[in-house]
Amino acid sequence: MIARMFARTIRTMLLMLAATILVAACGGSSSSSNDTKSNAGGAGSLTHVDGTITLAGDGFTLQPKAGGAATTFTLGPEVEQGALRAIAASGQAARVSYRAGDDPLIAASVRPAPKIGEGMQSYVGTIVKVDASTLVVDGDDGERTFDISGADADVFDVPHLEEHEAQSSPIRVYYDPKAPDVGVAYEDA
Repeated sequence: MIARMFARTIRTMLLMLAATILVAACGGSSSSSNDTKSNAGGAGSLTHVDGTITLAGDGFTLQPKAGGAATTFTLGPEVEQGALRAIAASGQAARVSYRAGDDPLIAASVRPAPKIGEGMQSYVGTIVKVDASTLVVDGDDGERTFDISGADADVFDVPHLEEHEAQSSPIRVYYDPKAPDVGVAYEDA
């Protein structure tokens, strides 16, 4: 178990390093507030889209939650195929991160899409600090620290959030008012 945790930590650190290098080489990204997040900054910028996936050959097709035409993706080496199959089999929405401008589109990560239910509250601001278990956001009411629980960790794409931190681009963190210090989902603001 310790070896698995160590391997996961090393893999996460390598992915973060690779994402940082790619962002630096490509000039960064910015986000919009739609279900499809994109950047006009050019090829190589990290973006994501939420929708339902259908496995197809060496990749998958995603039907965007916001509507529009389905998009076909090939799998990048960092995509966990077991998690991809589980999301596809469950029929739940997925959040697919990829590099804008790639042809064909290559999925950098596939995670369950955030479940933002009724009664959730949100806080908007820029990221001060982010890691696998904590997110610090500076908004209208000052800095707030959100813990990322193990149950919700899959919906927090740390490399994507690190890009937001580096660019000071805003995010919206959702939380249950009964546990206001625990982030349950986020989206670009």
